[in-house]
Amino acid sequence: MPAGEAFTLQLTEMALQILLFMVCLKGTGAALKVFMPISPVTAHAGSNVLLECYFSDTTQTVDLSKLVLTWRFQNREVAKYDEDTDEIVTNIPRAELFVNELQNGNASLLLKNITSKDAGIYTCSVNYYPEIEIKELTLNVSDPPPTAYIPTDFVDPDYDDGSNSSSNTVAGVLLLQTIFVVMYLL
Repeated sequence: MPAGEAFTLQLTEMALQILLFMVCLKGTGAALKVFMPISPVTAHAGSNVLLECYFSDTTQTVDLSKLVLTWRFQNREVAKYDEDTDEIVTNIPRAELFVNELQNGNASLLLKNITSKDAGIYTCSVNYYPEIEIKELTLNVSDPPPTAYIPTDFVDPDYDDGSNSSSNTVAGVLLLQTIFVVMYLL
C-alpha cells in the first residue's frame, strides 16, 4: 500500500474514533436543566411573591419518583418535596409548593404576606436522580406602596337636586375620587 493511502486510512480511522468518542460523550450529558428568572426579585411587604424555579428532563418526561426538591433560605430548609415520603414539608407556614405542578417541571415557591425578614438569598435545589442542580435568587422586599385617602365626607347623601336620582350623587362622588387620584399621581 502506498504511503499516501496508508496516511489517509489512518486519518479516516482517527476521524471515526473521534466521532465515536463525541457521540459517547454526548450520550452522557446531563439530562437535568434548572431555570430561574434573573435575580433579584422585588416585592412589596405584605404581598405574596412567587419565587420561580423550573426544571426539565431533556431525555424524557418528568418522573417524580426521581425527584427531591428543596428550597432553602439562609441555609435553613423552607420547603421540601420528596417522592419517597410522598409529601411536601414546609417549615414556614406562609410557604407553599405546588405538588400538582411538579409533573410539569414547576418547582416554584409561593411566599405569602412577606415581610422585610424574608429578604435575602433563596436556593432551589433540584435533585433528580442521579443529578442535582442548585440555582439561587435574591428576594428584595420594599415598603408597601402608599395608599391614597380619598375623602368622601364632603358629599351630603341627603342632598336632593330635584331629579329624584341617587345616580347623580354616585356619579359625582366617582368623578371627585377620580380627580383626586389623578392629582395624587401627578
